[in-house]
Amino acid sequence: MKPKRLAAIDIGTNSIRSIIVEAAGKKKFRVLDDEKEITRLGEGMGTRSRLSREAMQRALRALQRMTDIARGFGAETVQAVATSAVREAKNRDSFLRRIEDELGLKVRVITAEEEAWLAFLSMLHHFDVGKQRFCGLDIGGGSAALIFGLGAHIENIHCLPLGAVRLTEKFLHRDPVSPAEFKKLRRHIKQHLLPIKNSGEVGAHMLVGSGGTLTAIAELHKAMQHEKYAGVHGYEMNRGHVKRVLDLLRRKSLKERRSMTGLNPDRADIIIAGATVVNEAMKVFDINALKVSEFGIREGLILQMIAGLPGQGDGAFDKKDTLTKFSKADWRKSVKEFAESCRYEAPHSQHVTRLALRLFDQLFPPGDEKTANERELLEAASLLHDVGYFINYTRHHKHSYHLIVHSHLIGFSPREIAIIANVARYHRRVEPRNKHENFAALSRPDQKLVLKLSAILRLVDGLDRSHSQRIQEIRCERRKKRLALYLISDKDIDIEIWGAKQKAGLFEEVFKMKIEYKHVRPKP
Repeated sequence: MKPKRLAAIDIGTNSIRSIIVEAAGKKKFRVLDDEKEITRLGEGMGTRSRLSREAMQRALRALQRMTDIARGFGAETVQAVATSAVREAKNRDSFLRRIEDELGLKVRVITAEEEAWLAFLSMLHHFDVGKQRFCGLDIGGGSAALIFGLGAHIENIHCLPLGAVRLTEKFLHRDPVSPAEFKKLRRHIKQHLLPIKNSGEVGAHMLVGSGGTLTAIAELHKAMQHEKYAGVHGYEMNRGHVKRVLDLLRRKSLKERRSMTGLNPDRADIIIAGATVVNEAMKVFDINALKVSEFGIREGLILQMIAGLPGQGDGAFDKKDTLTKFSKADWRKSVKEFAESCRYEAPHSQHVTRLALRLFDQLFPPGDEKTANERELLEAASLLHDVGYFINYTRHHKHSYHLIVHSHLIGFSPREIAIIANVARYHRRVEPRNKHENFAALSRPDQKLVLKLSAILRLVDGLDRSHSQRIQEIRCERRKKRLALYLISDKDIDIEIWGAKQKAGLFEEVFKMKIEYKHVRPKP
């Protein structure tokens, strides 16, 4: 498929967001530009059900800039959708005509169900929900959507008037928010959520959340924990973390909230209402795990465009639909595509990865989820350890770190990406040290994990010192404080053994074992 440039614009109650991508196949696209403007299009609508002149003017200016940028990038198709505020406005038709007349942009007003469907499409693209029961929560300025399902099967969608702007205008008028106001807000939210629960909607293994409220909560918690991961896509929290963020927000005035690290000042006035929706949803449906998505309606719209799916606003939407073609985010495919984009040396990297996993499996027999997760991190780091060559051979291990830590590897949290980047960073040269900012930013348990995994990667990278994949297989035997490493090859591997010895120091220190290298010829 010849790459095509596409643009999607989401006209929301609180903000207007655009994205420009280069699509090279179904489910595959590269982001070229991403824009967001707080326009408060739905400001004051609660009393009049009309878009104000000022709000429409703000929106038109933002749309003018976004369409100009999209055309400047050469987007062949620009699709724009409008959600809650425009959907409910009595003067929406005149507003839509102005957009088309002045900007040449035709805007489609989507139903609440399609809004939720597009958000869910994006969630499925980035996260592997497996066969578990899940709940998706997308919070906008005017409305919120709850999506219940099993794996890639949507079972029910509930569209609720619980947007952050709408709730703020209706309930929160004091500064700081008073206990009485907060009590009324909670009661109102529960009045919408409890009937859903009482109708037989069961709980979920995890809540996957999208929208500005969710990313703001994650950024705030990250700041509270002094975490320095890049971005919050895939960031994981529990119910206690969400409540802690909400309690902190409630204690602060609007001025204080605007100066909080991790919170966009433009969202400071509506964040309490949005965070309360998240907190109450997790309580009512007894969900303790939250995973945050930085992507939403725009990305869902892009996926719909490149897959050639019909629009769902014509009544064709089926809430029982199965979206398996977008499900099971494939982290291995994501890692491989990123490696290929960096023009990695595939034979060497794949060989090192195979050796690393063979050694890991013999040192840590499979048994629990923690071991399986560590194995995946080692696999990703091993495949990507040399991507820094893309910039320069000199200090390529450091280049690898920076490329990986700023990547959007599907299926990994920011914490996991930081671990992968650090393991790749330490595949050569100096060992991990606390004076290194990237290593010091990790928690103590994660530092220990990086030491363990990078020790394995350094050793097996040495075992392909000639980059000629001479070692066919490795086996190891523990002998008290010694590790016998049997290297099976029908070729001369002196250079590989020498390479491994040069890089074995960290392994011997971490695992407290001296390595004995034994060359074994395969049986004829």
